[in-house]
Amino acid sequence: MRGCALWGCLKGIRDGDGADGLPWPETDLPPGREQAMAHAERAAVGMLIVAEMLHAAERCRSMATPDRHLDEGLIDGLFFACRGLAERVCRDIRPA
Repeated sequence: MRGCALWGCLKGIRDGDGADGLPWPETDLPPGREQAMAHAERAAVGMLIVAEMLHAAERCRSMATPDRHLDEGLIDGLFFACRGLAERVCRDIRPA
């Protein structure tokens, strides 16, 4: 394996930082701001997914027998993940 191929792949991944894998569409922003907005979008999509998982877990809790409920540690982990993603959005959305 050649190192330059790895670095090229990593750069390509970094260039497409948005949630859709593409560079941030607003080209009139400074490059650092474009990257911050792409990171915020990706974190917001992550929050949406975690919120959907928590919603599904609540439905399971209300409809299933206790032996089929998700572990409380898993639920806590999902809340911590959502909180961490929200902190990332709050940090990246604010102007520098």
